Parts: sequence; C-alpha cells; structure tokens
Amino acid sequence: MYTREVEAGDNKQPKRTAGAIVWIVAAALCISLFVLVEVTRCLHCSHRFIDDREIGRWKLTAFQQLNFTADDVLEYLSMTDEIIGIGSTGTVYKAEMPDGEIIAVKKLWGKQKDTARRRRGPLPEVEVLGNVRHRNIVRLLGCCSNRECTMLVYEYMPNGNLDDLLHGNINRGDNLDVDWVTRHKIALGMEVRVADFRVAKLIQGDDYESMSMSVIGGSYGYIAPEYAYTLQVDEKSDVYSFGVVLMEIVSGKRSADSEFGDGNSIVERMREEMMQMLRIALLCTGHNPADRPSMRGIVSMLQEAEPKRKPPQKSGS
Repeated sequence: MYTREVEAGDNKQPKRTAGAIVWIVAAALCISLFVLVEVTRCLHCSHRFIDDREIGRWKLTAFQQLNFTADDVLEYLSMTDEIIGIGSTGTVYKAEMPDGEIIAVKKLWGKQKDTARRRRGPLPEVEVLGNVRHRNIVRLLGCCSNRECTMLVYEYMPNGNLDDLLHGNINRGDNLDVDWVTRHKIALGMEVRVADFRVAKLIQGDDYESMSMSVIGGSYGYIAPEYAYTLQVDEKSDVYSFGVVLMEIVSGKRSADSEFGDGNSIVERMREEMMQMLRIALLCTGHNPADRPSMRGIVSMLQEAEPKRKPPQKSGS
C-alpha cells in the first residue's frame, strides 16, 4: 500500500511540472506581446509626421519662395518635442530647417474634414492670407497637408506673444517681471503681429462652404459686448479689445481670470473695484493736506469698495 501511494505521488509530479511550464510560457508570451505593442506604438508616435503609407503623402503648398520642403519639416518634427504654444485648434512647434531658418509649425487637432475639398487645394482664405504682406500680420509661409491632417507653417516670432510677456509662459513655467516703463511702452508702441485669422477653424470645419469670413474670431473677454446683438465689428470694437489689453497691462491679470469668478471678466472687476481703490489712493495722495480724508473716512470708503465676489467653496460642502 505504501509503495503504491508513493508511485501515485510520483505520477502527479510530472503533471504539476508540465502545468507550471505552460503557465511560464504563457506569461512570457504575454510579456513579449506587450513589449512588442509598446515598441510599435512608440515607433508610430516618433514617425507620426512622416508615415504616409496609410494617410497619404504630405504636400507642401508654398505661398512664397521657400528654402525647405515638406520632408524637411516632417523630418525635424519627428525628432523634436519643442512646443511653443497650445491653442484651441492645435499645437505649435518650433522647427529649424536645414539652412538654419527657424519656423513655427501649427499642427491642427484631430482628423480634418472634407477630403474632396482639400484635394482641390488650400482654401481660398488660406491662399489670401498666404499672399498678404503686412508688418502687423505674421506671414503664413505655407500649408502642409495630407488626407487626414493639416499643418500651417508660419514665420517664427522669437519674442513670443504678449500673453507670455505679461503673465509668463505656462508651458515653460516662467513668470516674467515686467516693470512699469516696459508696460507703458507696450501700451503705446507695441507693434502687434496678428496670426491665424480663424484659418485653423475654417480648415477644421464640417461644412466649409457654408462658413463666412464675417464670423468673428477672438478670445473670450476681448470681444465687445455689442457684438452679441449687432453681429458687426468696427473700429469701436477694436477700441474695446484694446481697453481690455490695457487693463491686463495695469493689473497683471488675464482678461478672464478664474480669480474673478464665473461669468465675470477683468472689465467688470476693474470698473467696480479697482477704480474705487484708485480714487481712494488719489484722495490720500492729494497735494493739499486739507483735501486728504481722515483715516476713519478711508476705512469707511475701503469697506464700501470691498470685493463682492463669492469665496471659493470647499470640496464636500
């Protein structure tokens, strides 16, 4: 009896060993498959700009004499991750061409629509902007596209944009210190360079033919309130936008800062609160001592000028 039990146990041992080998082999296959998938994904990401076997070859439409090709742009972008800006329509990369020229390439978000329309060439609005030469407009050098993606090639602006200068670059994590003399120079002598003109949204639109250039482009906080019911823009609309920029220069706050609360912008807060504070400061610094208010009066005026924003709610309350 004892001998038979030992023999039965010996017969089970090879089965256990074989089962363990099967599990080890299966685990090794799973790990190998996972590694293969990750490597393939990384290779695909690193060549996302130049792999044209599935989405078609890239075509560069130049709006002026260029010393680079579509392959030059795509090759550099496949090797760099130097992002200089991220907007609502795409990501902007800094790229250096073989001859040393620096350009800015805006890769639009998502898959582009209206393939048949793009086969006929760039949109008329893109061609018009590409042929514009004006000191206040960033030059559109070309348009690089295939069946599913579009990239706009601009001249590179080494000084960045006004938002970065006043508030710092979020992507780089810096915060520039701009003194008052510089802020005054910005207000009086800044040579603005405007780019895009809503071209990116035209390219991404589902129904290009129905779109009109009368559609206003702009960021929340800068558009004049009368546009909501007139649907028209004029010089006074530009004056309003410039006034908002002046408020940003003075306050150091963005036009629509989360500090102002929901539904409020820098315009309402500056007009209601900061102007009251400024009046109090001017009264306190009057040249005639007899015209200066008492401290009791100052406290009373400051209490009246107390911000009316709601305090942030605590989570779970």
